[in-house]
Amino acid sequence: MSAKELLCQYRTKNTAESAFATIKGPLSLRPVFHYRPQRIKAHVFICHLALCLRNLLKLLLQAKDLELTPHKALKTVKQLRITEVYFPQIGNLFWSLNQLDPEVQEIFAAVGLDPQQFLKASGLSPP
Repeated sequence: MSAKELLCQYRTKNTAESAFATIKGPLSLRPVFHYRPQRIKAHVFICHLALCLRNLLKLLLQAKDLELTPHKALKTVKQLRITEVYFPQIGNLFWSLNQLDPEVQEIFAAVGLDPQQFLKASGLSPP
């Protein structure tokens, strides 16, 4: 291998570590310890699925020319708040999204989600 190829190979090892750090960081996950083989396999599957979704998010953000990393996008969307609104006169319970920041709206648009559809998909009824 040439020195350049070796350097490129060395730098790619950080890609996977960075990806898992990105997934764990904004979601504030704590260390998980498993002792049964079935649970270890399930955990590895979930980690690989999360990595796949992170890479998909990266591609979608790049396709819409958004200068956001998946880490920054997840951190930004984490600011999203859903409020429960109950109307006692009619006995209905609704859910409302807080005022969406334009950057959050761009992220939703990049992944093809409408905030109101997000509520419906979550099983929550928008007003």
